[in-house]
Amino acid sequence: MEQEAKKAGYKQVYLETHHNLPIAILLYKKLGYTQIPQALPGTVHSTMDHFFVKDL
Repeated sequence: MEQEAKKAGYKQVYLETHHNLPIAILLYKKLGYTQIPQALPGTVHSTMDHFFVKDL
């Protein structure tokens, strides 16, 4: 997904997850995602409570 996003011209990717998925949180951190304190404006997944971005 990251390679395709970069090919499409995206400079950054964003994802959301939930504290009930600790393995996913560890994986995202291992893959170089940076945790941010809150959701990006305009997102609609109201039940998610962990937010990450990664520069491509």
